Amino acid sequence: MESAQPKRRYIGGFDGLRTIGVIGVILYHLRPDLFQGGYLGVLLFFVISGYLITDGFVRQYDREGGKLKLGQFFGKRIRRLYPALVTVLLGASAYIGLFARDLLVNLHKIVISNLALVYNWWQIANGQSYFERFAHNESPFVHLWTLSIEGQYYIIWPFIFLLLMKLLKTNGKRFAATMGLALASGLWMLVLYRMTMLGGGDPSRLYYGTDTRIFALLMGSALAFVWPSQKLAPDLPLPSRVLLDGVGTVAAVAMVASLLNLSDQSSALYEGGMVGFSLLAMALVAVIASPATLWGKLLSNPVFHWIGTRSYGIYIYQFPVMIFFENAFRNVADHPVLYPVIEVAIILVISELSYRFIEQPAAHVTKPQLQAFWQRLRHGGTGGRFCPDWGDAGCDDCSAWRRRGRPGAVCQGGGKRRGSAPESQPGNGGPEKGRAGKDQEGAAGPEKGPVLEQIEQSKQQCRFGLCQQQVRASGQPGL
Repeated sequence: MESAQPKRRYIGGFDGLRTIGVIGVILYHLRPDLFQGGYLGVLLFFVISGYLITDGFVRQYDREGGKLKLGQFFGKRIRRLYPALVTVLLGASAYIGLFARDLLVNLHKIVISNLALVYNWWQIANGQSYFERFAHNESPFVHLWTLSIEGQYYIIWPFIFLLLMKLLKTNGKRFAATMGLALASGLWMLVLYRMTMLGGGDPSRLYYGTDTRIFALLMGSALAFVWPSQKLAPDLPLPSRVLLDGVGTVAAVAMVASLLNLSDQSSALYEGGMVGFSLLAMALVAVIASPATLWGKLLSNPVFHWIGTRSYGIYIYQFPVMIFFENAFRNVADHPVLYPVIEVAIILVISELSYRFIEQPAAHVTKPQLQAFWQRLRHGGTGGRFCPDWGDAGCDDCSAWRRRGRPGAVCQGGGKRRGSAPESQPGNGGPEKGRAGKDQEGAAGPEKGPVLEQIEQSKQQCRFGLCQQQVRASGQPGL
C-alpha cells in the first residue's frame, strides 16, 4: 500500500515573481520607450516553470520507486496550456475575420502551428520579427512563441530527467549536468549572434529559437535537484536568513535595473545578458522557495497573488487586445496614459473571465466528468432525446413535435414509445447508476401517462457543464 505523502507546499512568493514578469512584459509592449527590458519578464516565467516541473518530478520519482506518471503529467499540462490558448486563437481569429481582414494572411498556418506547439519555429522559417512594434499587419499572436517553447520543454524534459536520474547517482551531478546543458544553450546564442548579427539586422532568430532560449527553463530545472521545496526548513538561524534575503535583494535590484534599461537590440543581451538575467532569476527563485525568507513573505501579498494566479491569461490575451485596440484607435500617441490604462483594464477583465470560466474549470475536470460529457454529446447534449407529450407519439415523432412547438418529456431509449420505462443512462457511474432504473420500473405504465424525467446536477460534480447526471422519474404527467 502506498504510504501517505505530504501535500506539495504552495509557494506564494512565486505569484509575486509572476506578477513582476507579466507587468514587465505588458509595460514593454505598451511603452517600449520607457521599459526597454520588460521582455525579460518571460525569463522569470521560464525559470519558475522549470523549477516547479522538476521539483514535482523529483518528488514523484522518489515516491513511485523510480517512475514518472507521464500520462498524468501530460494530461495536466494539456489542461493548463490549451483551454486559454484555444480561446485566444478562436477569439482573435473571429475578430480578424469580422473586423481586421487584412490580418487573414497565413492565419490558418499560425493557428495550426500554435496548436502543434511549433509556432516559434514557424516564425523563424517565415521571417516573422518580434521587434517591429505595431507594424502594418502585425500578428496579434506574435507573443505566443513562449508557449511553444514551454510545450516543447514539457515533451522533451521528462525523458532527459529520467535519463539523468538513471545515469547520475547524486543530485549534485544532476545539477551540474543540467547547468551544463543550460550554459551550452547560452553559448550557442552567443555563437549564432557573432556569426550572423555583427553586421546588424533583426535578432528574432535568436529570440525565438528553442535552442537559444531553453537555458532559462534548464536553470530552473537544475535548481530543483539541489533545492527541493519540500526539504527546505520552515525556520532558519538569523545569519542564514540575512544571507538569503541579502542575495534576494541584490538579485532583485539587478533584475529591476535590467527590466528598465536592457534594450532588445543590445549586443550585450545576446552575448550573455539573457543568461545573466536567468542566473539572477534562479537565485531569487531559490530565496523565495525558502519558507523562512522575508522575500517569500513580501511577494505573497493578496494583490500579487491575484495577478500571479491569472498571469498566464494576462500574458496570452494582452497582445491581441493591444493590436486590435491600437488598430481601431490610430491616435494612440496622443493619449500615452489614457489608452494604455484602458487597454490594461480590458486585459484584466478578459483574463479574469477566462480564469473563472475556462482555465479553472478545465484544470480541475476529472476523467468521470469527461466521460459524462461525452455521453451527453452522444445523446444530443441532454443525456437523452426529447419526445413530444401529446397523443400516442413516441420518440420517433420528434420531428412532428418540433413542427408543433409543443413541450416534451425526455426519452432515454432513443426510440422507445412514450409509455415505455426509460433505460438507465449509460456512463452515469456512482451509486445513482442503478437507482434510475429501479425508480422507473414502478413509476408509470401506459395507463399513467408519460414519465417526466428530471436531471439533477450535483454541484460537487459539475464544472463547466460536465456533470454526472442523476435521473429520477417523478411519475408526474407531462407539462
